[in-house]
Order: sequence, then structure tokens, then C-alpha cells
Amino acid sequence: MVNRLSTYDIVEYLDAYMRLYQRLSTQISQQSSLVISLSEFPLIKYKIPWLNDAPLQVVSLNQGFLFWDDSIFPKGHWYFTGGPAIKIDEVHTHTPLSVRTLFSTNSTTQKPEGIVRAILKSSVPKEIWRGHLDLTSVEHEFKIGSGKRLTIYHYPNSLSEFLRAATFGFFGHIEQTPFVPKKYELTAFEMITNLGFFPADLNNKRFFSSLGVVLDPTPLLTNARDFEIPLKHALYRDLTRLNSCRAFTAEDYIRQFSSKSFWDPSDSDDSDELYKLILNLSFD
Repeated sequence: MVNRLSTYDIVEYLDAYMRLYQRLSTQISQQSSLVISLSEFPLIKYKIPWLNDAPLQVVSLNQGFLFWDDSIFPKGHWYFTGGPAIKIDEVHTHTPLSVRTLFSTNSTTQKPEGIVRAILKSSVPKEIWRGHLDLTSVEHEFKIGSGKRLTIYHYPNSLSEFLRAATFGFFGHIEQTPFVPKKYELTAFEMITNLGFFPADLNNKRFFSSLGVVLDPTPLLTNARDFEIPLKHALYRDLTRLNSCRAFTAEDYIRQFSSKSFWDPSDSDDSDELYKLILNLSFD
């Protein structure tokens, strides 16, 4: 991993990343003979941050940086009755009595659809339960070449500490911090997809359309040609994972954090038509 990046390097990286990613994706969308689940390519473009123009929050860490897209937000009170979301709780629940009473007296809503209750192994500090994030120093807003707007923040600590606070203790106290395979350290590795988190007392909430991390952007900043193969692997991973998680239930969103096939789809199967196509794409 590399040390904290300058604002200039982050903007340069994301500008180049989006430009190259979109170039490869456009070539895929033009392959009408490809028999894979890309018939909904407009939907794919909508859900992948590098293919749309939705604003993006960027968090500079002490090593690498996070990208945080919350543009695809569920309708209504998703943290109360809809999801997909994980409710962080303790054995003796913090859910307000009025809410528990509502669900216990209405048989159709005894268990909110799309919401999973995750129990902390031990009590956590109040600042973790409250989800406090020290993102007070907004540096600048930028608009990169694709038209995408970036808001860049500084976070003084590590990726694991950010995830612990951002998810109200889910990472670090219930699940381990997601592991980023080494071959994906150069690219934008998505850790959370279309999932909300909230503490059981309903005093805070966060939803992540996409939350990912870039640990080592230096190859793209030095020579884009050296970046071609890693970016192709990333594009294959992103499309495969997006297809895989379309039918996920709320419980599946917890299982994704330990599922090798979801995190790191195999890219060694020569019979995979998508894999073969992506390998033959060109930056030119």
C-alpha cells in the first residue's frame, strides 16, 4: 500500500480510471453477438460508479483512498421496513419499544423484509455505536473530464477504522474487515454494494450504493499501459459480481463478506465468453 495521496493524484487517478474503464465498457456494449447477461447494459451503467455521472464522495485515508457512492438510495423508510439493510444490535435489543410493539401486533410485519439483525459480540464504544466519522475537513469539490463531480474528504485513520465507524461496528465487531486480493489493489475494489447499516436505536443510518477502496494507484499514475491487464481484471470482476448479486436476499448480503466467488470470481476459465472478450479489448 502507498501513503496518503495528494488531492491532485486522487483526481488524476479517478479521471484516468473512468476514461479507460468507459472505453473498455463501450466496446463490450457494442458486442451484440455476446450471449451473456448484458442485455440490460443501461442498468449496469446506472449501477457501476465508473459508468455513470452520479456524484462521488472520495475519502483520503492514511493509505490509499475510498470511493463512496450513495446515489441509488432506497425509497421511503428503508431502515425501518424495507432495506436491504443490516441492523446492528446487542443481545438485549436497543430497538425502541414502540417499534417492537408495532411488529409484534401486526402479523404481516413481524420481520421487516430486507433487514437483517446482526448481534455485536461485545459492547462497543459510544462513538462506534453512533457511527461517528471524522470527516470534518472537506478539501475541495472537483469536476473531472467525464462530468462526474467529486467531493474529497480526509480521514485521519485506516481503512479498517473507517469501516468500523461507518457500519456502526459491523466490521471489526461482527465481521472482519474485507480482504482485498493483491491483484485488485491497483483498481477500485468494491467492498459494499447496495446495502444500508443502522443501529437498533434508529438514531443514525447510512446507505452505500457502492463503497470501495483503491490501495495502490501508482501504476495508473505512471504508465497507463502497465495498467491495462489489472483494469481488464477489474472490469470482468465488476460485471460478474453485478450479475451475481441481482438475486441476492438480505441474508445473502451478509454471506457476501466471506464468499470467495462473490469477492473474487475466477478469471481463468477459457470457456467464459465474457472473460475472453474482455482480454481482447484494447485501450486504443
